[in-house]
Amino acid sequence: VLAARDEEIARLRLAAGEQARAMQEKEANLATKNEVLDAKNEVLLAKDEILAARGAELERLRQAAGAHATALEEMRRKIAANDDILAARGSELEEMRQAIAAKDELLS
Repeated sequence: VLAARDEEIARLRLAAGEQARAMQEKEANLATKNEVLDAKNEVLLAKDEILAARGAELERLRQAAGAHATALEEMRRKIAANDDILAARGSELEEMRQAIAAKDELLS
């Protein structure tokens, strides 16, 4: 009876040892998986930082484009005003030419 009990105890110890090794393997696997997840998380954080920087750069470019568009519109208004002034001066010159031509006819 004692020998059978000793065999049972030895078998249980062996089984407990195998379970302990299996648990250690599982813990090692979980630790590795955690390391992988941590590394992936760091990559995602880095990507978030890159995206945030790109978003800020895009916003800066949008603002610059808006400022350029405003400046361009102002230049267009100035050009249109100058065109109006030139057209008015052209009309004045034509009137002067006609007046000079009329005076020349009267003098001839």
